[in-house]
Amino acid sequence: MFPSVGRWSPLLDTRLADLTLQSHDVHIYELRNDGQLNEVARKRDFGSRIRNAAVVGTFDIPDNGSGNLDSPIKPEDHVTGMSFSSDLPGRLPPQMLVLVLECGYNVFLFLRRGQDGTLEFVTEPAPFPRPREQLVYPGFHLAVDPSSRYMALASAQDLLVIYELESRETLDERYQAKSPLRPVRRIRSRAVQGVIHKVQFLYPRPEDDNHVILLLIIVRDGRSRMVIYEWTWGDSLRAVFAEEKTGHRMPVANQMPVLIIPLTVKSAFMAISPDQIAVCTECLHGPPNFETFELDDTPPTPNHYGREDPVWTAWARPFRLSTYFKNRDCVYLAREDGVVIFVEADLESAMDRTTFIHRFDSNISGSFTSMFDTNTDVLLLGSDSGPGAIWKVWT
Repeated sequence: MFPSVGRWSPLLDTRLADLTLQSHDVHIYELRNDGQLNEVARKRDFGSRIRNAAVVGTFDIPDNGSGNLDSPIKPEDHVTGMSFSSDLPGRLPPQMLVLVLECGYNVFLFLRRGQDGTLEFVTEPAPFPRPREQLVYPGFHLAVDPSSRYMALASAQDLLVIYELESRETLDERYQAKSPLRPVRRIRSRAVQGVIHKVQFLYPRPEDDNHVILLLIIVRDGRSRMVIYEWTWGDSLRAVFAEEKTGHRMPVANQMPVLIIPLTVKSAFMAISPDQIAVCTECLHGPPNFETFELDDTPPTPNHYGREDPVWTAWARPFRLSTYFKNRDCVYLAREDGVVIFVEADLESAMDRTTFIHRFDSNISGSFTSMFDTNTDVLLLGSDSGPGAIWKVWT
């Protein structure tokens, strides 16, 4: 069903997804009303392998006051309109896809409907970094902050590159004027002493949405440390990254987390290790607080191969009303042998509960995401050595 190597991401609206391969291809799929995926567009002329990809932009589901999660897509949009642009003509879609190519270039792209009615890709290259900002392994780390105003790239060794992006309003004005988008406003690099293990942006408080929080997990002398840089939209990146921070030591049990999941509450994050979840709070003021939670002892499934216990490989945040994430958060957490659990957090405890969902008959790699269907979550599963699957989950 799915290609062997790829990464699924929700894109453009709640019923569209992209699959970017670690080759030269981008595929755009639509989730049809019959529960099947239909490929609607493909692009493969980038001239270089794709190392990483991320979605830039947001797509909130507004609360209509009824408490129901209604689809924001009109029925007539499917197949013909597909919500690739907003209701106003000549406007940009709510999200773009950014690709990091092996050659070092970054490409922004989105879909629009051409004059003949067919779908076409619009691509916008980012400025090529100066020699001191070029990464040895482009795309090893890629993260976009929740406001989509900043993007971070890093190699595994010693260099972090921060991209300040243009505002949505500026990009929309340029697009309507038929001018080049030039989505990157400025670039700033920062040398890092040690191995960069993880790069992730954290969520600010809802009342302080212009606050940017960048988390780095850096390994030095055999020990990992968490380092946080904070700034406000428009601050000088030169000043923000003028000095290298030492950060705080990670707990022994979480020295090398396999996943870092930012939570929408309390600017917290989850550090996922093979046998436990550690929720980190108070990471902006004073020493961070780590509270550990043991995971359900679900035995390996027949899909697991190897002597060690299966590891958690991917996570996805389902679509909910825009007001939901102000006080709560929830994510699906996937294990390589097909086990999926549902993790819930809130303002009071940062970790509320975990719920076993299913042991799916499929391996799961990085190809894992959640899409929206009326009254259900739709999970897309993919693996490096299996056919993958599409499942509806009633929550």
